[in-house]
Amino acid sequence: MGDYGKKEHSYEGIRKVVDECGRLHREIRERFGEDQVEITQIEPRAYFYLMPKVIKDLITFNRSLFSSFRTIFLLYPLPTVIVNGNPIGKGNIPTLKEVLKEITI
Repeated sequence: MGDYGKKEHSYEGIRKVVDECGRLHREIRERFGEDQVEITQIEPRAYFYLMPKVIKDLITFNRSLFSSFRTIFLLYPLPTVIVNGNPIGKGNIPTLKEVLKEITI
């Protein structure tokens, strides 16, 4: 492995996204409890898990085909938070206030 094995690998960017996702998840759960909202976190490589969720949102929340197409083919910057079929915080993790504007219960 030579010098490569001696280098400290930095996952700082990934850690930051994971920490922010965790923060948002906790804030939503604290606000609504376990029974009021459904939170699904999908890693971008879980592509075949994503497609049925997007199709369900398309039907349930009457979202546009264009937006659903962009979501299915991962044409949004990562990370993206999708609330009721509507992508928000494209490229960053939104605040709880931004998410609350989109949540309909």
